[in-house]
Amino acid sequence: MSPESKVFKEGLDSAGKTTLLYRLKLGEIIATIPTIGFNVESIQYKDITFTAWTLAAEIKFDHYSAIITRVLMQL
Repeated sequence: MSPESKVFKEGLDSAGKTTLLYRLKLGEIIATIPTIGFNVESIQYKDITFTAWTLAAEIKFDHYSAIITRVLMQL
């Protein structure tokens, strides 16, 4: 990874996408609720800064792909 990177995670329901996101962000495991839509966080981990997106499994990625692509290109 470069010093500033973007990470996009998509997966099955209850796979731990949001748990991993907040584990990296906060340094601890917290109780989460099912994601509606998506989560996005800017994370500093050691000497790397990255923006991480998690997409709810029930959302059809193809429906949002153009929007997400435009947003990610601007970050």
